[in-house]
Amino acid sequence: MKGLISKKILFVEPDHGMVMHNNEINDVLNIDVEIFCKDLIKAASEWYKKAKNTDNFKKNYEKTFKRYPDGLAPYIVGIPVYG
Repeated sequence: MKGLISKKILFVEPDHGMVMHNNEINDVLNIDVEIFCKDLIKAASEWYKKAKNTDNFKKNYEKTFKRYPDGLAPYIVGIPVYG
């Protein structure tokens, strides 16, 4: 697929009897959403292991998207949220 330009990307739900992932049909890229999410989580985990002790990461961590296990007052309290 290297060098091809897709006009559209379709995320295909899993468990429909076939896997359609990372292929192009009629200028449309097909991505299996479950495989995509697993690949993204794996890549982020590998990046985090390498980046977490760098000065740049430490400097910017407080400004990033993160989990608040007890909510984030005054918006939502008592349940986990991400923001």
